[in-house]
Amino acid sequence: MLLLPACKLKLTPLALVLSLAVSGVSILLCPIAINQSQAAEITPKLPGVKLSASKRFALVVGIDDYPEDPLGLPVSDAKLVKRELESVGFEVTLVINPTIGALTEARDAFVKKIDSSGDNVTALFFFAGHGVQFDGHNYLIPAKSKLLSAFSKAAFIDQAMDAQLGILNYLS
Repeated sequence: MLLLPACKLKLTPLALVLSLAVSGVSILLCPIAINQSQAAEITPKLPGVKLSASKRFALVVGIDDYPEDPLGLPVSDAKLVKRELESVGFEVTLVINPTIGALTEARDAFVKKIDSSGDNVTALFFFAGHGVQFDGHNYLIPAKSKLLSAFSKAAFIDQAMDAQLGILNYLS
């Protein structure tokens, strides 16, 4: 796992995680914090990462529909990331405000697309929305969820997506 030193952006309340899996072998994590006033201006650079002429697929998720604590920028951030990725040759699947079922379906379709595309594939997953760390696991909170006040591991396992088990392990 490689953490990019070039992702030195000003820390703000909105934190995003960008993950890149190249040919199903390596995973690149780049935590990005974007100031709300800068969201439309920042395009993360990936120094030292050369994207070959591989097939490029991205799953971009933006969730701001949370009854307990709605967010203002994840959907617009996801749309911005989609546009930037398409400009460098990615085929992007954009998923806006998915429930856990829709998020799982999008993930499964994404993995199927990667698996059926041969050996030279670059896959990228981007998530903007609420996440919670509980008992050593990071959970991506789906839309319309009331999990932000939950304090039960069982609730997160049943109603959220474990970032490691539910996303990164599928990509590797």
